[in-house]
Amino acid sequence: MGYIHFFLWEVVKANFDVAYRVVHPDMPIKPSIVEIRTEMMSDIGKLMKK
Repeated sequence: MGYIHFFLWEVVKANFDVAYRVVHPDMPIKPSIVEIRTEMMSDIGKLMKK
C-alpha cells in the first residue's frame, strides 16, 4: 500500500510541475520542430533509428 501512495503522490507532483512549466510566461524554452533527414525508407526503420 505504501508504494501506491508514494507513486500517486509523485504523479500528482509531476502533473503540477508540467502545468507550471506550460503556463509560466518566463520559461527560457523555445519549442520548435526539428527535421532530420535519413536514408531509411520504411516507417519502422525510421522509428528504430531514433
